[in-house]
Amino acid sequence: MVTTIIANSVNYILGVNLGKVKRWNTKRIAKIDPVTFPTRNVGWVEGVDAQGIFETIDITGTITGSFKTLQETITGIKNIADGFQIAGIAINSPFVNTLDKSGQLRSGILNRNDSTGAFTLRDSTVSFTAAGIQVGDVVKNLITGNAAIVVSEGVSATILTLDTDIFPEAEGTGFSYAVSATMLCKILNFDVNWQLPGITYVNYTLSIVQVAF
Repeated sequence: MVTTIIANSVNYILGVNLGKVKRWNTKRIAKIDPVTFPTRNVGWVEGVDAQGIFETIDITGTITGSFKTLQETITGIKNIADGFQIAGIAINSPFVNTLDKSGQLRSGILNRNDSTGAFTLRDSTVSFTAAGIQVGDVVKNLITGNAAIVVSEGVSATILTLDTDIFPEAEGTGFSYAVSATMLCKILNFDVNWQLPGITYVNYTLSIVQVAF
């Protein structure tokens, strides 16, 4: 069995491939607003957490391909950032590890399958339900590079049902895989660094903030 891990194409923002993520830096921030006391305590000021804790993420990575592919990918991300961003934007990544608005953990997974079944991912060493894996999340076989979507037929603790048979029973077990969980966000900043004189890859930094839509 081929053991080279294909780690690209497990990170997407609104369907745009983020290539190979090199750094995923998460920060939790509370916005403290000053509130002035009235009457007898005039002049006193107390800091009040008016918005609660929110999460920001700085992602750095590399996108590779032809010049045309690089331009199209960059334009795709810029078009998201240039829009009004009225609704939350879905980012899919195995590095997602947060709570959604209902308090449910949403956590991606990187591991190996330990049994097989048609159109399923099976792993007895994890809990897909505890990680909050849901219908529509992306699963990738990191050995073959094939990807699939979790479908509505079922998400159990150790089995995900997929729309494509990317872990064939005949191939056996031990395949490294990634499950890219989904988080809603908005883009704060997007910087691109072309690697000249070569034009086959670019480095980027993408800053996002989680939103509870």
